[in-house]
Amino acid sequence: MQRHDQFAKLFASDWYRDLDRRIQQAGFRLIMAGAFSGARHMIADWPIRTPADLAGITVRVLPNTMWIETFRAMGARPTMVRWSEVYNALAQGVVQAAEPPQRSLWGARLHEVKKTISTIAHFIATTAWPINNGYFSRLPRDVQDLLLEEGAKGGAEQTRLTRAMEEDFIARFKGAGVTVLTDVDLAAFQRATVPVYSAFPRWTLNLQQTVSRVLAS
Repeated sequence: MQRHDQFAKLFASDWYRDLDRRIQQAGFRLIMAGAFSGARHMIADWPIRTPADLAGITVRVLPNTMWIETFRAMGARPTMVRWSEVYNALAQGVVQAAEPPQRSLWGARLHEVKKTISTIAHFIATTAWPINNGYFSRLPRDVQDLLLEEGAKGGAEQTRLTRAMEEDFIARFKGAGVTVLTDVDLAAFQRATVPVYSAFPRWTLNLQQTVSRVLAS
């Protein structure tokens, strides 16, 4: 199963149906949820196959607890740099690596200063389309059904387009002389980052274990 395909399994599970019920009780209705929106990868001057390849390395990250704790768990030194300054920071050695999604990596031309992309997909993004549940409930039933049907179609189309876009970017990077590494030890990164979940004590109890069980079923 592809990593982004795991979201489809999650959103089709009994666990998510119960979560969706509680979301509706909180006043929201998701016309669409779980559409794939891209993965983040590493760019550096060397291959990154395991967390050992990041030991002590300065990595530009977002000023966000999730990012900081994740890269600390991998053994790196997370550093906050403005996105507009990342190109120069990489070129001058202020940071040794960065971890944007492919579209941002290409748009910022980071491959001009670092020549190896390691596809570790440490964060994978999805999108959702929320609507006020009170408003949704007042709509005619056929309109509700149409919105949900078209939302599902829109989510599937976004996933298809994002996957095609990522394949296109891989071709562009290779054409620009960049090495794109795919033989990454994902299990090693998963093991290394397990402690990150403890950095969020207010999360739903046993959330990570629950999601893991759903994906393994």
